[in-house]
Amino acid sequence: WRQVGGFLKECARVLAPGGKVIFFIPDLRAQAAFVASQPAEYWDVRGESHASSVAFGGQESAQFRGHQVGFDKDSIVRALLGAGFSRAECVTHPLTPTDMICTGVK
Repeated sequence: WRQVGGFLKECARVLAPGGKVIFFIPDLRAQAAFVASQPAEYWDVRGESHASSVAFGGQESAQFRGHQVGFDKDSIVRALLGAGFSRAECVTHPLTPTDMICTGVK
């Protein structure tokens, strides 16, 4: 999570004026609401917290460590604007409502 600001600033730096970044990322607020609405058996699958894997993905492999930072629409928009993007917006992904499509324009 400590590298998010630097990563977004580097994205803004290398883009031409008017260039865009587009991220497909989990909406942590929507995921938390989804998990909270599930029955008790949802919380424990094979002795693991399924709720955690919804938000952060599988952590078993060093090659795929999943998401390590959670955002909601407001927090990622603030991060993009703070990194130097002139415009930023996030919308709910039409196929997976616990995810979002976020765009930053330089």
